[in-house]
Amino acid sequence: MEQNNASLDLDQIHLVEALFMECVIQDTGHETFSPYKNISPDNIAEYDNPDILILPSYDLENQLITFKISVKVAALDSESKPVGVQGSFTIFLAFRVLNLQDLLIKIPESDHMMPNAQVGYALIAVAYSTARGMIMSKISDTVLQGFALPLRSVQQLMKEALALARKFRKDEANEGKKGPKRGVARTKKKEEPKQ
Repeated sequence: MEQNNASLDLDQIHLVEALFMECVIQDTGHETFSPYKNISPDNIAEYDNPDILILPSYDLENQLITFKISVKVAALDSESKPVGVQGSFTIFLAFRVLNLQDLLIKIPESDHMMPNAQVGYALIAVAYSTARGMIMSKISDTVLQGFALPLRSVQQLMKEALALARKFRKDEANEGKKGPKRGVARTKKKEEPKQ
């Protein structure tokens, strides 16, 4: 990829939106679980390794870089067996980067531009940390109050996010649709039920 040596100016970056798209603590069908009965934070010894998906996207025209972070986690007892409660969280974060045009690189063999690695690494770290705090705050008085997203290296977060974005684009291409710009996620329209 073409290099861009413009430096990242944190004064040019603003978090403009941070919201839960999903925040659910649910009964997973375990026979011993009944809401508000037989389960408390004291019954939870640990949590399974959470499923974490991070989907980055960008909108060059509006100077936005966004992240959709989805987390699923199950609570375990002292024998590492599920206790019957699971959390599902999806968070959307949008950052306006006022000098985004100065931080773009050209995608090889394409006319498309994308944010450089410096911007990507900085924002994915902030997005993950923000999501971690939002989840901890939201579940502080619930049965999952001891859960926190594990600390992760920014390199690993970026590697996984880019792999997911590539998979998303490949899946869209396989469906015969025009793919979005690299890293841009689009959701499918819901089909109306047939009558």
